[in-house]
Amino acid sequence: MSEVLAARGLSKSFAASGGPEVLAGVDLSLAAGASLAVTGASGCGKSTLLHIAGGLARPDEGTVMIDGVALAGLGGAARSRLHNQKLGFVYQFHHLLAEFTAAENVAMPMLVAGTGRRAALARATELLGDFGLAAAAARHPAALSGGERQRVAIARALANGPKLVIADEPTGNLDAKAAAGVFELLLRQCAERGCALLAATHNLELAANLGAVRRLQGGRLEPAAAAMN
Repeated sequence: MSEVLAARGLSKSFAASGGPEVLAGVDLSLAAGASLAVTGASGCGKSTLLHIAGGLARPDEGTVMIDGVALAGLGGAARSRLHNQKLGFVYQFHHLLAEFTAAENVAMPMLVAGTGRRAALARATELLGDFGLAAAAARHPAALSGGERQRVAIARALANGPKLVIADEPTGNLDAKAAAGVFELLLRQCAERGCALLAATHNLELAANLGAVRRLQGGRLEPAAAAMN
């Protein structure tokens, strides 16, 4: 299978902190349909790694390729198009727009890509149905539970059929029951759509459900371990 993500020699330090490198020569790759959990202590650099892998931050050294395209060679507009068309992002906090309905929030990436409003809203409503949220399509985020908001955020991340979904502590703001349900849904939806999934989580029980688990420690990723599911 083709590589959706290929990161080589990623290094990153924050001089103001006076500490060691957050990333020290990290290599990371994911094939289409594969899933990987990155674990590690708080502050070890998991979010930094995911931000660089998704082109939201730049490494001090190293290269990142998404679906065969080198991020370093992209200007701002081209990078934005790649984010919109190839990548989906899910964060600890849902970042839904309060003034828009669930369907309108999910439709946003499609509208940015140039899809007509009617078609985008129809597709968004269909996606929400896949997530068990058909009845919530016309509700605003304030009328949804925490778990429902995060499900909407995942549907939004999948709206444009991305090659890679990057999830940074996607259940870190939920209770254990809601977290398990949201995580299972994220895995299932990515698997059904054939997109790769790179997730950072401190929850080892949830991490074990992905295809492989790697621990980030001392700026380096430990060798991949197969998940125990």
